[in-house]
Amino acid sequence: MLQAGRLTFHRPSTGLAALFATAALVQPAGADSILELGADRFVIAPVVTVTTPVRGDLVVAGGTLDLSGETGGDLVAVGGHLRIGSPVRQNIYAAGGRIYLDAPVGGNARIAGGSLEIGPQGVVGGNLTVAGGELKLKGRVDGYLQVLGGRVFVDGPVAGDVHVSGGRVELGPRADITGRLSYASRDELSRSPGAQVRGGIESRRLPPRADFAPTPARAMGGAGWLWTLGLLLIAALVAAVLPGFSSRAGATLVQRWGLALALGFIAIVCLPVAALLSLLTVVGIPLGIVIMMSYPPMLLVGYVTAGVAAGHAVLQRTAAGRPPRAGWRIGASVAGMLMVSLLGRLPGIGSLLLLLALLAGFGTLVLQARASGRGKPAT
Repeated sequence: MLQAGRLTFHRPSTGLAALFATAALVQPAGADSILELGADRFVIAPVVTVTTPVRGDLVVAGGTLDLSGETGGDLVAVGGHLRIGSPVRQNIYAAGGRIYLDAPVGGNARIAGGSLEIGPQGVVGGNLTVAGGELKLKGRVDGYLQVLGGRVFVDGPVAGDVHVSGGRVELGPRADITGRLSYASRDELSRSPGAQVRGGIESRRLPPRADFAPTPARAMGGAGWLWTLGLLLIAALVAAVLPGFSSRAGATLVQRWGLALALGFIAIVCLPVAALLSLLTVVGIPLGIVIMMSYPPMLLVGYVTAGVAAGHAVLQRTAAGRPPRAGWRIGASVAGMLMVSLLGRLPGIGSLLLLLALLAGFGTLVLQARASGRGKPAT
């Protein structure tokens, strides 16, 4: 099963699963992919609903995920909306826009996303690590709690220490922290009279937003400006040469952003694994070399796609159904690329935003490639 802290199977299903996930990326858009290897199950679909128990590990990716069947091993899930309503006997590794956990987890939980809520029935038997916009903890954590990101609301027991960086911290009346609470924030701690912190509180104030926010002169050095300028030129070139792709990418990002994130995650993780496995066989060596050489350029194209798609998504909302002119398309692509670049330079959350942009852009690129195989748009 997966070991805590690293995605490593003890069974030989890892390599087959990576190849399965990589192959699923090039299937026609809308096609579901399901693979059973021994006790493990792998599912890729726009909407995933799991109601039957899985004796081994469960790996799922899609736009909407609803998991109400018990998982006997580890759970790896990527999606736009994720609900976990049944026990997971081992660990959870999840990423998504909105995640709701209301069931016991036997091991650790490592979660990244826009918002995470752990309901009253949610119990993390090990440690909980969260990176994202918001955490609402109404259940229980039997280990430590680490949070990087926005608002943190704790209204349940935590057996270990609590470490929060970057966001506002609120303790509800049912909060009971056995260990130490340490947080770095611009805001004062909000603490209900009934909240308990038995190990003491350690705080560190971050600089005010006005002083903390980067300006272009401070955020970019000479090399940074040249890199950003190169990205803007590439975005303008894509919009000018591939207007249809740019418009479809914007529509895809708006309508299928959850699936784009999921497919981007799968592609970025599975392609290197598939390349390594190919190199282990004599016949697959040329394919492995091609994948390894094309991987960095594909990451760059995915990142640019995120900026172009973001710009065109805004343009489509303001165009009121009228086809935009070439100048507007190019300007929107450049503006979107600049916005993504600047967001990636924000202190604290810039790296997370950069990763999400890369996943969304790469996933949008995959959706466009899959749609081209069917001869219709990916929206």
